[in-house]
Amino acid sequence: MTENNNVFSIVTDDQGKEEFYRNLYLSFHKMPESWVMNNYKVDHKKKTLCPNVPHYKEVLGVYREKNVFVAGCMYNLNSNGEMQFEKIGFTIANQEKSQCCEVLSFFIMPVKKNKPFQLAASSSELNKSIMKNNKFKYMYATAVWPTTKIYKLYRWEEVDSKSLNSDRVISLIRYTREEEHSID
Repeated sequence: MTENNNVFSIVTDDQGKEEFYRNLYLSFHKMPESWVMNNYKVDHKKKTLCPNVPHYKEVLGVYREKNVFVAGCMYNLNSNGEMQFEKIGFTIANQEKSQCCEVLSFFIMPVKKNKPFQLAASSSELNKSIMKNNKFKYMYATAVWPTTKIYKLYRWEEVDSKSLNSDRVISLIRYTREEEHSID
C-alpha cells in the first residue's frame, strides 16, 4: 500500500485498490440518488463501489494525511471504448477522443471537505503527470455545481452541460495540456 502523504500517489497493489473502492463507497453511499450510485457496481455487502465502464484502463490516485485516506481520484486511460461521460450522454469530436483520458471520479472523504482547494491543487499535479506520461492532449471529467467553480481555477473549461434530473445540472469539463517547448 502507498505510504506517501500530502500528495496524490498512484495505487497499484490489490490491498490499496480495495481500500480505494471502499472509500469511494463510503463517500457516495449516503447519496442513493447520485449518478455514481445508480451507475457504478455497488457491493453493499463488501461496501465497495467500482466503475461500470467496459474495458477501461484504470489508474487510482490516493491522497493521505498521516497515513489516513483523505481523497481519491480515478482515471480511465482507454479512450477506445465507451467513456463514462458518453454514458451520461455527452459527446466529443472523434479526433479529440483519440487523444483523451477521463477522470471517472474525484472524491474527498466527508471528514476532510474543508480542504477542497488543497486537494484540487494536488490532484491537478497528478492529472498533468498522467497526461504527459501517456501523451494525452485532453482530459475530460463531469462535475456538478459548485464543484465546476473549483475546476475552473485549475484551467478546466466547461464544454457542455445538461440536466441530470429535475434539480441537478451536470457539466462536461475539459483540461487541455499545454505544449512543452524545449530550449535548444
